Amino acid sequence: MIILHYNFSGRDDMRKSMIEAYNLSRAINRSLTGYDRKVRPNAGGPPVIVKIEFKVISFGEIKEANMVRH
Repeated sequence: MIILHYNFSGRDDMRKSMIEAYNLSRAINRSLTGYDRKVRPNAGGPPVIVKIEFKVISFGEIKEANMVRH
């Protein structure tokens, strides 16, 4: 299941963004109904090229004290 969430400052903006995210999540989940994760798309044919673009609108405060070193 895929769940998308957007965050805006105003109450109306937040409500609208939550509805849009919910509708988009439903559409994506509906299109994946019956999808077998064990079989890649176009199985038996050439590999499928997937391009994804993410845009970061903003992010909160970054504190070095909260960072974990691996």
